[in-house]
Amino acid sequence: MEVPSNVACSIGNQAIDKGNIGGQLRFYAWDAVMPCAGRICPAFISCTFVGKNKVEEIVADRERGLEEEIPRCGIMQNYLSSITDIIFRNYAEDLTEAQLYRIGMGLIPSYRQLCRLKIAELGLDSVTYTTDKGEPKMHPIFNAIRDQIVAIEKMWHTIGLNKLDDMDLDKSNNAYDAMQQEAKAYMANKK
Repeated sequence: MEVPSNVACSIGNQAIDKGNIGGQLRFYAWDAVMPCAGRICPAFISCTFVGKNKVEEIVADRERGLEEEIPRCGIMQNYLSSITDIIFRNYAEDLTEAQLYRIGMGLIPSYRQLCRLKIAELGLDSVTYTTDKGEPKMHPIFNAIRDQIVAIEKMWHTIGLNKLDDMDLDKSNNAYDAMQQEAKAYMANKK
């Protein structure tokens, strides 16, 4: 199932009720995306968001009293859109409303947090830092990113998305699933 247009156009806003999907189920999600921070964003230099340069003009206009809205972070908006798209294309037809709620109110916000960590990581000058005693250490943000990925993986299992993959690998459009099928076939032929 494709992401319904009412859901697609609401990704990133603060409305929790994203609307009906498939006529019978409602989708709720906390996927609020903050406004683009412009030059103070740690990822500004490498950012590919086309609206990033306009943000400074908008901020200046707002200081002069104009009511222009600052665009949401384009990177996070696209990140959350892609996650939502993958979930809808591969799983939505097999999910209950309770599972959809857990996805929207738990899994999507976890991906949002992961995206924020990755944006912060882009702003680092180095993957290591030196303690006051002169010891080199890995920057703690990398541990936070790994922890968030582990939490997301657990959530996929808790929600039951992994079982849907195991039950119906042929239906999935996921490239990882296709590689997994290939590997299983290869191992079966090897025996």
